[in-house]
Amino acid sequence: MGTAIEMLGISPPQAMEFSKKVDEQESIVDDEYLKAKALLLKYDSELGVATLLILKDLLECMERIADTCADTADYIRVLAIGK
Repeated sequence: MGTAIEMLGISPPQAMEFSKKVDEQESIVDDEYLKAKALLLKYDSELGVATLLILKDLLECMERIADTCADTADYIRVLAIGK
């Protein structure tokens, strides 16, 4: 993400490429998020309620961070197109 932002002022086409990589990584995070949620359901009886809630909150936080990065990558592309 940082490299994409840095490239905006140096090379907008490279900024676009780096922002696409951010989107690819966000897609991977989405897939892993769904797998991890399935694991929480699978092992819910082995984990305590407090542990489940903490893990659920952690997963959701990580998903929100990835989504925010993808949103930022979209903004980078808009700015790169305008240059």
